[in-house]
Amino acid sequence: MRFPGGFTIRELFRLMAKWQREKTIEEFEDSLFETIGQLQSLTNEDLDRIKNKLESTFVMQKLTILNKAMGLAFSDTLGDIELVNKTTDIYRNISLDQVKTAAEKFLAPENSSTLYYLPKSN
Repeated sequence: MRFPGGFTIRELFRLMAKWQREKTIEEFEDSLFETIGQLQSLTNEDLDRIKNKLESTFVMQKLTILNKAMGLAFSDTLGDIELVNKTTDIYRNISLDQVKTAAEKFLAPENSSTLYYLPKSN
């Protein structure tokens, strides 16, 4: 992940989720990791559906000037302005094994640092 000022951390993944209070925060975190664990049972058909959804999202995002500008800015922030034109191909070429390996390596609970940003109690 690249930060303003050129500071880069390789192999950093940020996941944000919104707690709805139907569960305790611990139950919510457990269910989040349970959902992440389901990536190991992902099929090629599932991955194709995800890729198609991403591709259609990228195409639709390029329809407005604002979204084009945001795509360019995001690509520049990541250090390669050409990513704006390569992103669809990059996602298209990801294999099922790559997804499962990355999930196992980066999304394991023991590799997680968790920040709870909670409202004040009344």
